[in-house]
Amino acid sequence: MRVRVNDTTLFFDVEGPKLVPDGPSMREKPTVLLLRGGPGFDHSNFKPDYSQLSDVAQLVYLDHRGNGRSDRGDASTWNLDTWADDVKGFCDALEIEAPIMLGWSFGGWSMRPAIPGTQRR
Repeated sequence: MRVRVNDTTLFFDVEGPKLVPDGPSMREKPTVLLLRGGPGFDHSNFKPDYSQLSDVAQLVYLDHRGNGRSDRGDASTWNLDTWADDVKGFCDALEIEAPIMLGWSFGGWSMRPAIPGTQRR
């Protein structure tokens, strides 16, 4: 899937529903936002290893601008500040609140402070 964020279009994929039956009502699962390593790679290196988490969380895989299946755009925008702004804009556009963020290698750097209250560890 693709979504317009800031001045580019980002590619993302989702595994697992956000809402699941829980007796007579629905229960919301947490959302895990996975940011892959790179730069230059797409999110496929997370699959199938992380797919098994979809029974307890909704998994959202994001390709950063200029990487994977997202639009290339202007190479001058390929920097940590812009990628972090894109993560925030992406979460805003999809109304993802308080995601669990899993950044692997370069993906961890691109979280810099993307979501208020998020700390890099």
